Amino acid sequence: MTRAISLLIALLLCMPLVAQTPEPEVPDLAELWRVGSLWQVGDNVEPVNEARKKLVEAGDDGLKFALTKLDITDTLQIRCLQVVIRGFGDKAVKPLTDRVGAESEHARRNVAELLTMLDARDSADALLAQIRVEKTLGPKLAQAAALAKWKVPAVVPVLIELSHSETQRVRHRVTTMLANFEEEDAVARLVAMLDDTTFYVRVGAQEALKTAPPTVRARCLGMLRTELEQDAASQDTGRIRRLMPIVATIAHADTPLLLLKALGHPQGAVRGDAAAALAAWKAGAGLLDKTHDIGAALKRAHDAETDPFARPEIAKAMQSVAGK
Repeated sequence: MTRAISLLIALLLCMPLVAQTPEPEVPDLAELWRVGSLWQVGDNVEPVNEARKKLVEAGDDGLKFALTKLDITDTLQIRCLQVVIRGFGDKAVKPLTDRVGAESEHARRNVAELLTMLDARDSADALLAQIRVEKTLGPKLAQAAALAKWKVPAVVPVLIELSHSETQRVRHRVTTMLANFEEEDAVARLVAMLDDTTFYVRVGAQEALKTAPPTVRARCLGMLRTELEQDAASQDTGRIRRLMPIVATIAHADTPLLLLKALGHPQGAVRGDAAAALAAWKAGAGLLDKTHDIGAALKRAHDAETDPFARPEIAKAMQSVAGK
């Protein structure tokens, strides 16, 4: 019996040891988030990048954790959230879409902005349904921005409503959204905003129209023609000045004719802006035009000009056309 036991012990000692598989290390998601939300400068650059990368590598657990941060307002954490959600890509779209109507207004805003960042067009229906009942301005603007980016026509009435906001910055922001649409009501409202009571809203509408589709800008050509056909006392010279930079972007036979007509306007401010618009047209939409000698027209206007604003503006336009 003793001999048998000894033999068994010897056999066991000769058997290869079975290596035990170590338990996978569970990442500390909270700590990764803390590091990933640090100010990403100097020595923090690499640790922050690594922490964000590990949050994405954590897979479903990392995504679930990131989704608990949707109601944050701290800008550094928002930046971390954006990078992490971008890392998950399409995988994040459905859970974000499911949270479009989250209880927290901050979460609703962040969700809309994240879906916009991911270009998640499949979420448009959910965002449209939410914006129609949204009562808080921040989320509503974020939802509107997404739907405008994707050119969803059904959002136009909401944009027009927002464009009448008493808050100047809201009206200014909506100008770029309206410029994405060619629907008549959107175009009409954006053009009307050229006459907004606030200067930088007017400028916002002007800049938005300069990059709008050709069919939208063509409306401005007709408006400028209408203004210039009126007698000087009836003209809205402020509108003329705001329309000319937009018209200068249009490749149309009437563009140089209208701008040359404005170059002879009774008001020096209009003449100066007309010169600048002619130079811009010649450098862009009218680059290949051989019909009009813009340089010669500007030279004649400059020689006859006495207005202290218009004369240097015409001189600058001449230099631009001459390529100097």
